[in-house]
Amino acid sequence: MSFDENGFFDEEIQRFSSYIENKHIELFEFAVDLNKYLQKHKNIYLEKNVDYRKVICNCLFIKIINSFQAIIILAKRGLLSEATSLSRTLCEPLYLIQILLLDPEFWRKYLKYSLFKLRKEARIKYYDPSMSAELKSHIISKNILHRFDEKLKDFNNSEFQIQSLAKKANLLHHYNNMYRAFSDQIHSSPNVIFNYAEFDNVTFDVQYDVGPSEENIEFLFLSVFDIILASTSLMNEIYDIKRDTKLLKYRDLWTNLVNSRKS
Repeated sequence: MSFDENGFFDEEIQRFSSYIENKHIELFEFAVDLNKYLQKHKNIYLEKNVDYRKVICNCLFIKIINSFQAIIILAKRGLLSEATSLSRTLCEPLYLIQILLLDPEFWRKYLKYSLFKLRKEARIKYYDPSMSAELKSHIISKNILHRFDEKLKDFNNSEFQIQSLAKKANLLHHYNNMYRAFSDQIHSSPNVIFNYAEFDNVTFDVQYDVGPSEENIEFLFLSVFDIILASTSLMNEIYDIKRDTKLLKYRDLWTNLVNSRKS
């Protein structure tokens, strides 16, 4: 069966995956090896006695390494735009872990933010004109909304906007570069959607590209590796792990990968 019939479910993708993995073997070998280290290393955090702050950090770190694996899988199958979109989800947990390192009591505000999100959902349902009064009475009441308001009267949700989090984490430079770069692929702006088409401005003949891509794979992988290594370093600080020789080795390997692509 052809790619035109099955898309990215087609068996042809396996051949592309082998091709792209062999072409960028250094990057894929680094990703596989780093993932093995992460899977083993995360258990050091999960097995320790923890408090609320560390539970939150552990969950954020699990989200990071799961997303990391998904990005590599998508990239290997030629879904580079989708892998880049997913890469943006690594930034927010990175910023939050850094904040929780700098401000150990920030977890209290973080949990209040969850309450803020619940209140927002409750308000949408309560004021939804399409919902009957009888149905509303089973879901939410004005009294519950008042209780939400009481608990959140001093809460400033603007602190949890992504740019504010980056600033609080002293990572505004990362937000301005990496987060914005990853964000491009999420939105349907012309510079993104025209990646799927090539056309002649004179004749307006159009050729659509629906197949796999490897465009910007090196930038994507090196950027993602950097976030993973930074996140792990922060987690080690939170757990007071003084010297992680394997992590230092991976950082040196990452530096070599970056420098080899500059020359």
